[in-house]
Amino acid sequence: SKPFDRFTIVVAAAVSTRHASGRPGDFAWSGSSEPIGALAGTAFPPTPVPARSLGLVSSGAGATVSVTVVDGKGAVTTRSVEVAQDATADVRLPSGVRSVWVHRTAGSGQVRGAVLSTLSTRSGPMVSAVDLSPAALTATSTAVVPLP
Repeated sequence: SKPFDRFTIVVAAAVSTRHASGRPGDFAWSGSSEPIGALAGTAFPPTPVPARSLGLVSSGAGATVSVTVVDGKGAVTTRSVEVAQDATADVRLPSGVRSVWVHRTAGSGQVRGAVLSTLSTRSGPMVSAVDLSPAALTATSTAVVPLP
């Protein structure tokens, strides 16, 4: 057996371009991120713009994920999203979204995600992409004990 027979290496990128006719535009690209483990997400500043959407992909097999969104007023909503094998799913995020969190609830696919932000300006559309980052769920603590 070869050393890499047991590993699946995903090399992927997404490119999005936005432009108005005869005006400058913008583009964003995002390389492959780490698969979502126990939990991944990202937070945003409290602004009503830009428009944001969550893109998910599941490689190798299908998966179901739980998507939790905190809106601009602090309200929390959670929904289940199915992502077919080697396919994508798009989740529109509410205006003023504060954070989005994703964890797999079923399936064995390697799920990855990114948030795409778009903003229309007089100069033309602007676009940005950010991968979902793994969230640390454990921390190392040190006991502090008073000396006699």
